[in-house]
Amino acid sequence: MQYCREFDGTPNVIVSVMLAKAARRSDPSCEKPFTAMVCVNHKALLGNHDNYRCFVGSAFLDFPRNRNLDNVHKACTVARGQLMLQAQPENSLWEIRQMKQGVPPPSPDIPQASVCVSYPGSRSFGPLDPWIDEFYIMTSLSKITDILCEITCVGRSFFLAFMQPFSSPDYFRCFLEELALAGIQYELLRSEPLRLCNIG
Repeated sequence: MQYCREFDGTPNVIVSVMLAKAARRSDPSCEKPFTAMVCVNHKALLGNHDNYRCFVGSAFLDFPRNRNLDNVHKACTVARGQLMLQAQPENSLWEIRQMKQGVPPPSPDIPQASVCVSYPGSRSFGPLDPWIDEFYIMTSLSKITDILCEITCVGRSFFLAFMQPFSSPDYFRCFLEELALAGIQYELLRSEPLRLCNIG
């Protein structure tokens, strides 16, 4: 969490900024804005933390091409401000009402963001924490976003599961380079193709 204090951000904000910087590094000529969709737990925002994330929504962090991202601290402050404006209790109440009234969510076939970042918060497994070396996260990719980044924190360690629907490692390599340039130490544990579960 020391990086959060240094960069004036939260784990999902810092990762979103690094992903945006990686996008510019991987394609400097692209003029399109970069959008990060951040998962928001509406019930937790209203004080009900023990809710199994049944009412998850999203907030959007926009990184227009003309915004300078060289200063990571400033970029995180701007992104955190965007997130705080959208993650207000009145917005969460409205979203939960929409869900309970059966308003259908956006179609999974319509693109909404460049990446999706999910950080459910810190967790502890009590006496097992010292023996947890890594997390292996299985999920599915949809057309809503190109890349999915799941952040998990147990004890004092963060685990990032980075999933993409294409095989080129270029963007992921740019992301790792941005982490290194920001002074964020990391260890690459595994890289492998996504596989469907063998369930009949």
